[in-house]
Amino acid sequence: MRIVISGASGFVGRMLLERLLHGRAADGTPVVDQVPTDVSIVALVHKPASLVLLKEVHPDLEVHRLDGWDDMQLESIVLGADVFFHLAWSSVPRIAAQDPARDVRENVEGGLRLLNGISNAGVRRFVFLSSGGTVYGSRTGAPITEDVPVDPTNAYACGKVCFEQYLRERAEYHGFEQVILRPSNLYGDPSGPTKQQGVVEHWFGSIAAGR
Repeated sequence: MRIVISGASGFVGRMLLERLLHGRAADGTPVVDQVPTDVSIVALVHKPASLVLLKEVHPDLEVHRLDGWDDMQLESIVLGADVFFHLAWSSVPRIAAQDPARDVRENVEGGLRLLNGISNAGVRRFVFLSSGGTVYGSRTGAPITEDVPVDPTNAYACGKVCFEQYLRERAEYHGFEQVILRPSNLYGDPSGPTKQQGVVEHWFGSIAAGR
């Protein structure tokens, strides 16, 4: 099986690599009895520093840096992949609110170019990391299940929902399988609250600092 991961240097990407390559969780705890040996993994990143980081941690990992989703290398890199995990997204809610047009250009329009490329390359399944923490809006009551209608109330959520809709349509049009995941507030990043996302890490960081 050939697996391609975009955004492989992010929190979710790094944890997915640990699981697939070594069968470990974030803290190094084994989570599977045996790591499959018939799986080849390809990591895609955008920044040169991300490529260096992944090669330091996983020297034998196949890593490629792309300038964008219209990069001419894309189709040859993902050719014949069984699964494409799309974890890359260039914005966080605050950044998307400041410049929604850029968010759409980079993530929705760029994502459409990506979908065209993976379909040309014969990718069989596309897994998209959406946002359960934003796409349902400010709902009350629990639990919020997958059949609850989406209600995006900020620019970040609008971009995620828009790409979800295009993904469903493009998958039907091109004939590949699509899977949409909507995680809520992810936590457990070993590097701690270093970004503007990760409310759980920020809460605990504030508690530890006495704020």
